Amino acid sequence: MNCNECICPVTILSKVMTMNDRESFPDSNHEIDKKRIKAALANQTTAKRVSQRMISKEISALISHPEFIDYHLTTMDVMCIATLWKKHIECLGTSMSWNALCRELKLNVYDTNTCLAYIESLLDRKIITFDETIKSDYHINPIILLSGEFMLSNLLIMKILGRSIPNEIGRLIAHEWQSDSGFISDLNQCMNTIFSCFGEIEGNRRRRSKSIHADVFFLCIEPLLVKLGQARNELVITKLINDHKLDKIEICILILVLYTQLTQDNCITENELLGIICNSDQEISCYSRYLRPDSKLTAQCLLQVEDVRSFANRREFSIPEELKLRLCGEQKSAKKPQVNYYLSQNNALKLVHVEQSIDDLILPKHDKSLLLTLTHRYKQLDCQDFANWGLDIGHNSQKGMIALFYGKPGTGKTYAAGAVANALRKPLVGLDCSALRDSYYGESEKLVKNSFDLMHRMSVEMDNPPVFLINEADQLVHNRSERNSYGSRTDNSIQNIILEAMENFPGIMILTTNLDENIDEAYFRRFNLKLKFNPPDLPCRIKLWKLHVSKDIPGATDIDIEYLAKAYEFTGGQIALVVNNACSEAITRSGKFKRLTMADIVKYAALEQPWAGNNTTKIIGF
Repeated sequence: MNCNECICPVTILSKVMTMNDRESFPDSNHEIDKKRIKAALANQTTAKRVSQRMISKEISALISHPEFIDYHLTTMDVMCIATLWKKHIECLGTSMSWNALCRELKLNVYDTNTCLAYIESLLDRKIITFDETIKSDYHINPIILLSGEFMLSNLLIMKILGRSIPNEIGRLIAHEWQSDSGFISDLNQCMNTIFSCFGEIEGNRRRRSKSIHADVFFLCIEPLLVKLGQARNELVITKLINDHKLDKIEICILILVLYTQLTQDNCITENELLGIICNSDQEISCYSRYLRPDSKLTAQCLLQVEDVRSFANRREFSIPEELKLRLCGEQKSAKKPQVNYYLSQNNALKLVHVEQSIDDLILPKHDKSLLLTLTHRYKQLDCQDFANWGLDIGHNSQKGMIALFYGKPGTGKTYAAGAVANALRKPLVGLDCSALRDSYYGESEKLVKNSFDLMHRMSVEMDNPPVFLINEADQLVHNRSERNSYGSRTDNSIQNIILEAMENFPGIMILTTNLDENIDEAYFRRFNLKLKFNPPDLPCRIKLWKLHVSKDIPGATDIDIEYLAKAYEFTGGQIALVVNNACSEAITRSGKFKRLTMADIVKYAALEQPWAGNNTTKIIGF
């Protein structure tokens, strides 16, 4: 074994930096006589020769090191690496401009073309890289080099530290795959390692930003490809590769799409795929044939493609659901997936815990009877009866039901939605409207479409599909705008997506709002039931006060419930707020005064009164 193989490159660089930093002359501030100066200069000249020989020896050791032979390093290259490595360890992530780097290497920066040619050579050999993603070709446009900042490439840094990511990945996946799930586990570990070291995955929705060279990607993925070639043909992935005679590029595209779907709950775009596997425009032109509609991957249904039309049109690739399940070792069972399986695919949909029943609702008699009709209608829907009566139920939308619950805040709209779900013995799934907004072009439309598509699938595929709740729906289904700004176009596009989804929605959806006047008129035709939640009448207010002023509260028996119900036309939400505030004050007192009093209730009822009914004069308080 060559002795250079035993020496870690970081040790060699450390010696080069140390010897190169030694000063060649004594400090001029020190007053010494001429003889001492002459002796010092003679000693330094000798020391300089020795130091230069030692530096040359270390430089030669790095140049001939097995991990660095492919870089074809020169002495200047090693000094460049040492300079940037010193910057890196002194201040992590520090970059240098071309002229700062060339000055450190004692190059004449006024001979600009020579300097830029050298920088270009370092980039081509992957010794250095830009400190940000560069989309243009620096070979054609030298302005990119003049304005860029440079740092050591991540791959080179790994080699300096004596680490090889391909070798690490090889060791990581050395065990034999006993099942399809074993392959999926290694695929995730392999890709996570590659992108954490050489790429970026940014944002709370984890978009991939292309900052990985294609040759680095192929170098790092090679251990996985080798193992795929040696794996047993019983695995779905290896049988797929062999049956369809997939080449290296096709395999890489397939596993990139699979990895993105599994880890990012997302499709991957054509530009993202080509950005990872291509180094140049020429390669993009060549490899784009793998993604054409007539390509093997798409024509043989290994990939499915969707043309997304938004601000910037794009093509998105995914693996068909059934094939994805097979690749993951999950066979479709006779029993259909449960609600959590679907919710794991979308961050905007959440399961809502409910315990209330229709009987628990305190509503005016007429409103409560309409709710009971709503539940009975769905339970007893008979397609044959509809047909006998001459009604068309050929469309899925007739089997579903979309209801709008509107009215003043605190009148029990959300609570009632939970009661309906319980009455139908269905789970309640809420759609978080805030999770559907994204700052990236076209992403909001995509998030909305994905969410409504998933709700449609759940309604069709599940044995017992949930009731879907869109709370404060006016923030999502509001009036369309006639303005021509990007924000208005995006909102109008979202409205059209939702209108189309509601037109053929096969499940149960309940929307609640305090501001029904803000909802676009086009939606009202799609609501099977529009139920207004009126403020509680006197009998309901008495029940609500009794409910919230429970017997467990000290002093509750002294509270005049009927007086409060007559004096304040509060909603259920307001009554709960008043009682909570009054109890919060009473509980801070001590001794015999630590009890709820009528004065406490009246005090906070007076503060809430301006917001009750049609009062317009408001004061600020709890």
